[in-house]
Amino acid sequence: MKFDVQIFDALDSTNTTLREQFSGEAEGYVVQAYQQTKGRGRFGNSWSSPKGNLYISILLKPDCPYDQIGQLAFVAATSIASYLQQTFDSDDVNVAVKWPNDILVNGNKIGGILIETNSLNPSRVDQVIVGIGLNVFAQQADYIKMDDFTDRLGNLDAVRDDLLQSFGEHYTKWREMGFSDILREWKKYAVGIGEKVGVRLSNEHFYGIFVDVDDTGNLILDQDGDRRLISAGEINLGK
Repeated sequence: MKFDVQIFDALDSTNTTLREQFSGEAEGYVVQAYQQTKGRGRFGNSWSSPKGNLYISILLKPDCPYDQIGQLAFVAATSIASYLQQTFDSDDVNVAVKWPNDILVNGNKIGGILIETNSLNPSRVDQVIVGIGLNVFAQQADYIKMDDFTDRLGNLDAVRDDLLQSFGEHYTKWREMGFSDILREWKKYAVGIGEKVGVRLSNEHFYGIFVDVDDTGNLILDQDGDRRLISAGEINLGK
C-alpha cells in the first residue's frame, strides 16, 4: 500500500481536515500535523496534541458493509502494537491493546485511534478515516511516550513511515484475507478478557465480565448470565 503524506505545522484536527479538504484523494492519502489545537477522541473527548508526537489521519476506501467498519480499529491497533513491539524489542516493555481503540505500554496509555466514516453510499462504506495519535517525544499529563523506552527512534518522520508500513501490511491482510487473522493477532495483545470491566456508551454506563470478542469485533459482555454484544463504546479495567 502506498501513502501520500501531506504535512501541516498545526491543524485543529487531522481527521477534520482530511474529511473536509482531501476526501477526494486516493486511498492512502495521509494528513499529518505536528500539533493539533482541537484534537479529539471518542465521544468528543479532547486529545492533548503538543509538538513532538505523531498525529496522522489515513484515508481508506474499503468498499465494505457498514458492520465491518469497527474491524478497522483492530487493524490499526494491531499495526501500532506490532510496530511498538518491534521497536522496543525488550522483555521489560509490555505492549497491549484495550478494546476498542487504546494502545498501552506497561499498563499506561501511549496512543489512541479514532475511526470515522465519510461515506455517502447508504449500503456500503466507501470512505473511512483512521486517526492515530501516538506519544513519541512530548510528555502529556499522565500518559507515557515512546522515548521513555528506547533511544533508537530517529526523528518523527521515521516513526511515521515505520508505523505506516506496519499499517499498510495489516490493512492489506484484512482486505485480502478477512478479519480472522487480524483478530487472532489482536488477542495476543489484548487486556481485560475474562475480567470485570466497566462499559461506557454515549448514554449509559454498566459493568460485566469481558468474555471475548466475536468474529465481527463486538465485545461479548456477560451480565449475571445474560450475554450482551457491544459494538462501540469504551471499557474501564479494574475498580
